[in-house]
Amino acid sequence: MSNTADFEELIQKKLQDPIFAAEYLNGAIESGDKELLLLALEQIMKSKSYGQKKQKHQFKIRKLF
Repeated sequence: MSNTADFEELIQKKLQDPIFAAEYLNGAIESGDKELLLLALEQIMKSKSYGQKKQKHQFKIRKLF
């Protein structure tokens, strides 16, 4: 896995924590950079999707046992 992919996965996991996500978003807002704000929002939305996929996968595994 590349460093970029590792970073993306780490961010996706960390952004599932609501406190971290809020701080991350606040940092983007405080920067005043609209592109950075849009990127932060996109990453937060992806993390929600990532968490839902992970939960579905875990549920399927539990169903097997």
